[in-house]
Amino acid sequence: MKKKIINIYLFLVGLIFVIAGVVPGIIDNIEYKKLEEEVILVSNSLKNNSISSLDIDMSKKITIKNIKLEKTLEKYLDNIVKITSSIVNVTSDSKYNKILDINGLQNDNLDNLVKDLDYIKDNYNKLSEELLNIKIEELDDEKYNELLNTINVDNYNNIIISNLEKIESYRKILLFLKKNNNYKIDDNKVVFLKRNGYDDFVNILNDIKSNNLNMFEFDLTKDLEGPIINASDVTIYEGTYYNIENAISCIDEIDGEVSCRINGSYDRNKVGVYPIKISAVDKSEITSEKVIYIKVIEKAMSKYYMEIIRNQNTVIVYELDNNKEYTKIAQVFPCSTGKNGSTPTGIFYTKKGYSWGSLIHGLWGQYYTVITGDILFHSVPYEAMSKDTLEWEEYNKLGNSVSAGCVRLSVADAKWIYDNCPSGTKLKIYDGELPNGVIKPITLKIDENSPFIGWDPTDPDINNPWNKNNTE
Repeated sequence: MKKKIINIYLFLVGLIFVIAGVVPGIIDNIEYKKLEEEVILVSNSLKNNSISSLDIDMSKKITIKNIKLEKTLEKYLDNIVKITSSIVNVTSDSKYNKILDINGLQNDNLDNLVKDLDYIKDNYNKLSEELLNIKIEELDDEKYNELLNTINVDNYNNIIISNLEKIESYRKILLFLKKNNNYKIDDNKVVFLKRNGYDDFVNILNDIKSNNLNMFEFDLTKDLEGPIINASDVTIYEGTYYNIENAISCIDEIDGEVSCRINGSYDRNKVGVYPIKISAVDKSEITSEKVIYIKVIEKAMSKYYMEIIRNQNTVIVYELDNNKEYTKIAQVFPCSTGKNGSTPTGIFYTKKGYSWGSLIHGLWGQYYTVITGDILFHSVPYEAMSKDTLEWEEYNKLGNSVSAGCVRLSVADAKWIYDNCPSGTKLKIYDGELPNGVIKPITLKIDENSPFIGWDPTDPDINNPWNKNNTE
């Protein structure tokens, strides 16, 4: 019988090389075809009884004399060829190569990418089951058994496990991007718009700790602006304590809330004007500074006294006359008190608030003044701390009892109280009739089709489009 020697050692090295190199973009179809041909040649030669020896390495030779050995080896190699082919086909699948591809992310196709991963994961699990079904028949031939142990099924199972781990890593990244959509695709990379999202993503990659992912480039958006310092001038009566730290906040667009640094102090027992310098530094080391003034005035009668006629949804501001009595009407504001009588009645003394304050349900209000507890004067609510997010439907309800207990005003009216009525201003809330000659003002309604729908028409901000429109 004609002898034909095949270098199994080279075949095994090549096979293991393919298995170890099964990652997207690395498989070379030509090299794999060559490997497949060599394995098929071995099995076909065994079928034809044309092999009498197999060269394992330069020093060892195995002579096959038993037809049962030949058939067992033939079956084993056939199964290995099928499994190897399947691993290469699954791992080279075009769906796998598109995972975390920047174009796929640009198409906002995260759900489909996760489904593709599940499809590939299912195929790997099927291959793993097939490997478990491969039986190595132990025969009474030491060299033969040594050969079978050299062609180790564990090598195949390890690459399957490795790819399943990679799939789980891909899933974590895709699900994170789906949940945290505060990013954009810019210049072929994922750019996170908030530092916390960027830091969370880095933490995910650190947890994965894999260098084999087909990863996209990512970065944090460039920080060009310093933190916004929310702080305003305040006027207090002599002897009144004012907590500066609780009255200010520093928020960076990218880094979120940052620490405020306060430089300066005031003497609450001495009339005067005290400058307070506030600074803040974000994580990009951009500094913002602002100076506010605390004005301590002589403790005396307030210039103004206020009344809220609750059932009329009207605020009346009285001013001291020459006889030191509150007889002169200085302002009349329409307001919205609490529905079902949730705004309390009685005598109260106001406390200075801030230019922005958080409200219930995640809403925000401008220019708030504390009446008592969590009952405030403030503007009509905003969806965010941004002047173009006004709840315009609520604005159109001014003059009606619709709030949760606070007293809502237009921005202009809330700002007037904020600017002119210091802490300690007396306020009376009651039900009754409007005084003779007092008429509740009518507020401008916002049309739902207005291009300025998110802005309060009374806001004096220079960026308010209502103001620009009126001057054109």
